[in-house]
Amino acid sequence: MDNGDFVPDSVTNKMVRDRLSEADVESGFLLDGYPRTTAQVDYLDEILAKGDEKLDVVLQLTADDEELVHRLLGRAKETGRSDDNEAVIRHRLDLYHEQTEAVVAKYAERGILTQVDGIGPIDDVTDRVMQAIKAAQAA
Repeated sequence: MDNGDFVPDSVTNKMVRDRLSEADVESGFLLDGYPRTTAQVDYLDEILAKGDEKLDVVLQLTADDEELVHRLLGRAKETGRSDDNEAVIRHRLDLYHEQTEAVVAKYAERGILTQVDGIGPIDDVTDRVMQAIKAAQAA
């Protein structure tokens, strides 16, 4: 993580599989930051298919790279995270563009992707997210 690399699929897939087997997810769940690779999408599809389930909506919070660099450098000042320096942040953004954009495209093809503007005050972004979830539930 300190280098900005993704945690290996084998680790994240096992964590997600174990978590989704818990009773408290029977009425719904939210995954944050997973899946990040198309292999993880395929793995999640397998997990969900075994339970005869599917994703209702995939939310993508959007912001340009420079805004993300700015935010994460601010987080570094507040928390002292060792993986929040500009070189590592830019590496993570490169990985996003190389690998995670394909995940976004897969979910867009399925018609379950909803993009939400992630710029602005937290309350405004939260309102946009909640509206997007409600709209997806109504569809």
